[in-house]
Amino acid sequence: MFRSLAAILFLLWVPSMLPTSAMPDTQGKASPPPPMMPGHQILRELRLVHYVPPIHPLHARQHHVEGTIMLKLEINTQGKVVEIEPPRGDAPDELVQAAITAARQWRFEPAINRLHEKTGCWAQIPVAFQL
Repeated sequence: MFRSLAAILFLLWVPSMLPTSAMPDTQGKASPPPPMMPGHQILRELRLVHYVPPIHPLHARQHHVEGTIMLKLEINTQGKVVEIEPPRGDAPDELVQAAITAARQWRFEPAINRLHEKTGCWAQIPVAFQL
């Protein structure tokens, strides 16, 4: 009993071993990450391997609209973006749509857990639009 209790306390004490992002729930708040067994901790982080730059919309360029759009992306075990959560707030719609269009074309090398298995995850990535 002491050994299993020590393992649980170790996992609670080392939050850096848990994933850095969590899947959003239906009310817009981030739900806590699911409990992880020691073998499921991340060994290698997600890596961007194919980047398509966003196209700054003409109307936004003509009106000198700049900004950084923070997109929350769900990446599956094949490295494809399967879901995109747009930012909340007053981000210019045309920049948000351009960022989403570009992000759908990105490809990633998925994260690898300690069992050397590919794992899907969520990532928050800034997309900058500058003139």
